[in-house]
Amino acid sequence: MSRFGDAAGVIMKAAVVLTALLCAISSFPRSTLPCKAERTRENNPCSWVWQNPLPQGNDLHDVVAIDRDTAWAVGDNGTVLKTTNGGVDWCVLYPETTVSLMGIAALDASTAWAVGSGETVIKTEDGGRTWKTLRSGGYLVYYDIAIADADTLWVVGDQDGVLKSEDGGDTWILLPEPQNCGFRAVDAIDGERVFATGRCSDASEYNVSRTVDGSNWSVLKTGNGYTVDISALDEKNIWVLAHAFAMRTGDGGSTWSFRRSTAGYPPLLGLCAPDDATAWVVGDEGVIEKTTDGGKNWVRQDSGTDKRLDAVSAVDTNVAWAVGWGGIILRTDDGGSRWTRQTKGIAEFIHDISAVDQRTAWAVGSKGTIAKTTSGGNSWSPQRSGTGKDIYSVSAVSEEVAWALGYEEVLRTVDGGKTWKVRDPVINSGYMYALSAVDDRTAWVVGNGFIIKTEDGGDSWTLQWEDEDYFLSSISAVDENTAWAVAPRTVLRTLDGGATWERLNPGLDTSLGDIDAVDATSAWIAGGNPPSLDGELYSMVARTEDGGATWEAHRKTDKERYLRICVVDAGDAWLLSSRGVYRTADGGAQ
Repeated sequence: MSRFGDAAGVIMKAAVVLTALLCAISSFPRSTLPCKAERTRENNPCSWVWQNPLPQGNDLHDVVAIDRDTAWAVGDNGTVLKTTNGGVDWCVLYPETTVSLMGIAALDASTAWAVGSGETVIKTEDGGRTWKTLRSGGYLVYYDIAIADADTLWVVGDQDGVLKSEDGGDTWILLPEPQNCGFRAVDAIDGERVFATGRCSDASEYNVSRTVDGSNWSVLKTGNGYTVDISALDEKNIWVLAHAFAMRTGDGGSTWSFRRSTAGYPPLLGLCAPDDATAWVVGDEGVIEKTTDGGKNWVRQDSGTDKRLDAVSAVDTNVAWAVGWGGIILRTDDGGSRWTRQTKGIAEFIHDISAVDQRTAWAVGSKGTIAKTTSGGNSWSPQRSGTGKDIYSVSAVSEEVAWALGYEEVLRTVDGGKTWKVRDPVINSGYMYALSAVDDRTAWVVGNGFIIKTEDGGDSWTLQWEDEDYFLSSISAVDENTAWAVAPRTVLRTLDGGATWERLNPGLDTSLGDIDAVDATSAWIAGGNPPSLDGELYSMVARTEDGGATWEAHRKTDKERYLRICVVDAGDAWLLSSRGVYRTADGGAQ
């Protein structure tokens, strides 16, 4: 009962959500978490908890270090994190927003401001336990915020000019900038001396500007390129980062020295300079570089990851944090000789998950990743899959038996994952996309126009159904005789072990992507088309209780795409969509 295709991108980003969507599981025991008061979202009665990776897996876009112990980070879906013990524990905080937060500035462990999409500005004064929304509801993106003190704030984004507050964010004024630039980054020395950089109306030209009186802006420098970050040590020493180079001035902007990073490509995205000689830059594909001679020479450092890094913040020349996509958090205590990952869990993208009971489950993902939990997801142990290829589907049968599927190979374990044996079904019809197993010997696989079955543990496979016009994306096996499969507009069912397959027409105006069956008569399907310009229906869930003769549609929408359906029983089901997770306990009535 797995699927692949367009759903995979969302599922990769939501491994923890899938942990909670395990079929035959209605709830997981809540793990023991540090910062308990801060990590409990009182307005979330479902109590969803990230299980992999930890502390969470949303992309992070900015980080600010206060001292060796204290740092804040922000990212997508309203994510705010804080550590007060050097990153040993990161507390997940819950502001009342789900927008992408792009920048954060903090006075200390108690007071911080964050900015992001939807012209959002939020503030906390109690360490993140509660948040006040200062601005929201627009269509622009705020990328960065700088603070001079508890009252004086500066915000930059897509708007032309710079927002300034002199009362901690309660009221704001927009200060025009000479070239009407939408700044990407800002840094304040004090309430009057502030520097900003970004891209102007000419998409190929950058701008570096400053104010020395807190109100009037002047241009220091323009040129070709895309500047993304700025670090002002004082009114003379300023560092600016572009995608392909860093530049520095030591005389307040009269002259600039350009130093092309040895990275070249991939693009650089974040900068932090603890002094006029030392700076770190981070970027795509896990790039981290450091200079200790004012930018004359840059040394590549081993980040230990190929994930995109969006931001870096340094306490001094030795201690720094870097954050990026997939929620990755890195820290160095020795100037970058060694970067330590502070995120825990499965590092690769997770494509599928399958559970045996409330404690035991397997997850599979890219680069041959297989991991198992026997603690309800509190911890995951990697297993040797025997392949380096991506694994897209998994079907857990018992604590000892599980099957997994890649594009061209099937894997099976009968000893709890201690060993996995790779099987090649030798199918010439096309790629395989989903697998569902009944026991240690019986399993079905569907793919691009075919259904195959094994009854001897994968030693041999029988082609049961073939039609090149049908792309089968999901299958759900009830027992050795009964199974359901789904194609974009068709449902297939067998009651005789696959000797014959009945084509059922749900009559639904949507592209079906996933199926989960309870028994021979009861099954759920879900899917969705890309959004149409005229707002026509493109997603729905449907249920049959008569073997597929009729289907009752639920949750018709043109607002989101349905990706996966997991059924506990005929009336209890979980739904993963492009916007979130839903549950019904009454057969879909609500």
